[in-house]
Amino acid sequence: MSSSSSSTRSNKGNKNKSNKGGGANTEQLPGLQLIIREKGGWRLMKQDRKSGKLQQQSATKACSDADIVFSDDGEYFAVLLEEGMEIYESFGGRKLCYLEHFRVRNVYFSPNNTYIVSYHHRRATDKHGNCWVWKWDPSSDSNASAPAAAANDDASNGNAEGEEGNDEQKSSKAQGGSRVVFQFFLPEFDKKRRPLQFSDDEFVAARITRNAVLVHDARRLHYKSNNIIGKLDVVNVASVVVAPCQQKSSSSSSQGQ
Repeated sequence: MSSSSSSTRSNKGNKNKSNKGGGANTEQLPGLQLIIREKGGWRLMKQDRKSGKLQQQSATKACSDADIVFSDDGEYFAVLLEEGMEIYESFGGRKLCYLEHFRVRNVYFSPNNTYIVSYHHRRATDKHGNCWVWKWDPSSDSNASAPAAAANDDASNGNAEGEEGNDEQKSSKAQGGSRVVFQFFLPEFDKKRRPLQFSDDEFVAARITRNAVLVHDARRLHYKSNNIIGKLDVVNVASVVVAPCQQKSSSSSSQGQ
């Protein structure tokens, strides 16, 4: 396994006042964090704010040859193993939970870290999907098992309406604070094109099928029916991207009053 590294800067606990002198001050900079992966596994390095030097934050731990991935805001990262993935918080390097997903190869976090999307190469035994959408709670330490056969999936979205109460009841029986709420089939994972594109407020999520674009109500992914709020038929569609939500600035809002 070749050596590699990922990095993020953490703003947690950074309450220092501005440097009036204008000179460089390492205590005022966001702490640099690195994940270094080598033959023996991976380890977390963290920058000391006073000396500016990198110090080892964790012992070397095992991982697969897949990428170690940070959330978009750098608060969490996922380490992929043969049987599943471990989720850590970046600031202290504490393990939060373990999610069971055999031979998982790719993973990413939704914009607000409400969901984790994981992918494995499709197998002949797959019946419900090789791309899984987890809803997880960073505040509760928990381990979650692979989804049962009754978990929500592509095929279930074709069911008739009127099953919402039962679907919600099934979802609440999942183990721990993390569970798979949705599954779908994906021929191949493209790191440049996330297969399920969330809006930055996580209200909607879009994805493509062979000849269509599907728009989901992300807050209802756990329902077996009626979570698709839009469908656009597009022959040989290649990708879809959800635009960021437009938020009015406080200054423009005050001027309009």
